[in-house]
Amino acid sequence: KESNQMHALMIATGSEVNLALDIASDLAKENIDIRVVSMPCKEKFQNQDLAYQESIIPNMAKVIVIEKSSLLGFEEFVYSDKYLIKVDDFGVSGSKDEVLNHFHYTYDEVKDRIKKLIK
Repeated sequence: KESNQMHALMIATGSEVNLALDIASDLAKENIDIRVVSMPCKEKFQNQDLAYQESIIPNMAKVIVIEKSSLLGFEEFVYSDKYLIKVDDFGVSGSKDEVLNHFHYTYDEVKDRIKKLIK
């Protein structure tokens, strides 16, 4: 449940929504309040009226996008590239966990990056 002070907002799609929700839940235990926005189709979001868009993503919000595939187009939601937590490189072989470790995209690493961005 969101408190009166939102520290940041995470945009996620697909399987990353669960990751974002879990991280937000863990960080809430540390009194860090993060709104999670599931955005399966940014074009549909952008076609909504401005008042609706701002109710979901307030102008002054610190926005972080997490995505394991291409972030093409999501950069417009963030202040700088450091707020894009991504894996959009190809050619690494291994198990899912090995690949995520290689890209520093484990649960703890993503959570730590988010905490550093908020502080």
